[in-house]
Amino acid sequence: MKKIIFSFLSLVFILGCSSVAVYHHTTPGWSGNVAFHNDWPTYGLPIAEYSVLMDELQQGKTEDVKRRLDIFLDIAIDDALSRKKVANEEQIKAIDRALLWAAKKRQQYPRCYIDDRPEFKERLIRIDKALDEIYKP
Repeated sequence: MKKIIFSFLSLVFILGCSSVAVYHHTTPGWSGNVAFHNDWPTYGLPIAEYSVLMDELQQGKTEDVKRRLDIFLDIAIDDALSRKKVANEEQIKAIDRALLWAAKKRQQYPRCYIDDRPEFKERLIRIDKALDEIYKP
């Protein structure tokens, strides 16, 4: 059921995007601005995902949690790789530092879940290749 809801919300976002407005606000205790897209104000707020993880941890489903975290990490890595295409030199350095950390962790703890569907398998191959280029022990 959760997968269906997430897929539906993703489809609604893709079909409903019409503006490029981005709002900025400051948060007490945070030195920078926080930005969010007008068409998807919850993007980057994994509240539902964290709630599911909390439920699974409380139920002792640690293998399910590890699988989900692997998927979340792959999504974040893929997003970071996409951002590098439009980032300036300083931003790329910051993204690369985060990717280096992820690459080291992935070496230490290999992915425990692999989706065999072709569209996802291609994505995982691209992610792994990028991480291998960033971190060569």
